[in-house]
Amino acid sequence: MASVPPGFKPGIANLERAWGCSPDLIADAQWSGMDAIDLETLQDFCRTERKLLIFRAPGGNGRDVRGLGLEIRPKPAWMKQKTHGSWIVDGGRFYTSDWDLLSAWQRSGAGYSRYELAADTRQTTEFLKRINRQLLFPLQHGANDDYLDEQGRPKNTAIGSKFIAIDETGRIDRCETQAVMKAYYATRGLVPWLYG
Repeated sequence: MASVPPGFKPGIANLERAWGCSPDLIADAQWSGMDAIDLETLQDFCRTERKLLIFRAPGGNGRDVRGLGLEIRPKPAWMKQKTHGSWIVDGGRFYTSDWDLLSAWQRSGAGYSRYELAADTRQTTEFLKRINRQLLFPLQHGANDDYLDEQGRPKNTAIGSKFIAIDETGRIDRCETQAVMKAYYATRGLVPWLYG
């Protein structure tokens, strides 16, 4: 788990600069609504585990409250109130958008195979333990693509419109729309695309 560098000024962007995050990484964080420190950690994780992780970008101004010295938690799965890219207060605690995984893929040979992260599986539990011990803002659940109904359709089709992908080389790709994300799936051989 990362620790706060000495002498940082409040605010997530100041914390990211003090941590030594690159300007490109900070720009990716600002675009996505995620934090550069966690993006850097995710890059290292993807390189080490040879994974491609795709996240729905939370966007909004939830970033603004992180790094202020307040305890800000990722919104837990049981909390149904939407943050809409901002933050909510419940029981005197601040919550903001968590990092929602759309899908996870394992590099295998020249392509990728699905790395399934469905609800309540051993693989998901072990994956979350491995990744969350490194993140400042822990993941709350598995991947949306793997939460399917009895007909094999995603239970949640409201996947948003912005996505960020981190591949096994640590490369970060921004996908500005669902159409761009669908094309990204096709280009990388990530099948099936479940969202129309």
